[in-house]
Amino acid sequence: MDVNLILGVTDGIQNFFAEVFGGNAWIATIIVSMIPLIELKGGIVFGQNGDFFAEPLTKWQAFACGIIAGAIVALILTFLLKPIFSWLKRTKVFKKFVIRLEKSFRKKADKIETDKDGKEKKSGLKKMFGVFLFTAVPVPLTGVWTGTAIAVFLDLKWWQCLISAIAGDIVAGLIITLVSWIFSDWLNIVFYVILGIAAIVLISMIIKMISDGRKERSSAAKNGQDIEPDNSNTEE
Repeated sequence: MDVNLILGVTDGIQNFFAEVFGGNAWIATIIVSMIPLIELKGGIVFGQNGDFFAEPLTKWQAFACGIIAGAIVALILTFLLKPIFSWLKRTKVFKKFVIRLEKSFRKKADKIETDKDGKEKKSGLKKMFGVFLFTAVPVPLTGVWTGTAIAVFLDLKWWQCLISAIAGDIVAGLIITLVSWIFSDWLNIVFYVILGIAAIVLISMIIKMISDGRKERSSAAKNGQDIEPDNSNTEE
């Protein structure tokens, strides 16, 4: 990786947060930790980075910021995800995208909702534990955004959604905090690796969405039908 490119990006990030937040590492870390795909996985590493801030956070301060950000995201999604999806599905621009995204969340929820024998897990506690385990693993697409969305589509109560998603986020945050401590001399590299992985995942999601859309249109054309997204189970 080009060193000059890294330095240029680092200076750009530093200048941006210095101008917007006055170089406040607390606010900046919370904001970064709320970004989908990056979340506290990148936020905790970001907040401790002395290349971004004149006064970087300690590992536990960065951890606290990441948890605060995750709690805010979980709270918003728990109460507003379905109403927002319902509204967006009434728009021409976002309808197909939201329906595909909703199907993805429902598919993940179904995996948690059923046991190895294919029987439904009727216990709310078991569903909560499934969401907790899903969110606790700090890899792409298993953070508090997806975890809370899954909890919502499992029809858990609001407090069950919050407890399971936030508890999982705390465990993920502890793992990342440990990683940042082990690689404390390479925080820059760790952050850019996380950023790169998030970019790759995002591009892969876009490509898959485009590919799935083409397959649907192709299948509909062969059957002589107009393509219309499946709206079953999308309205609550």
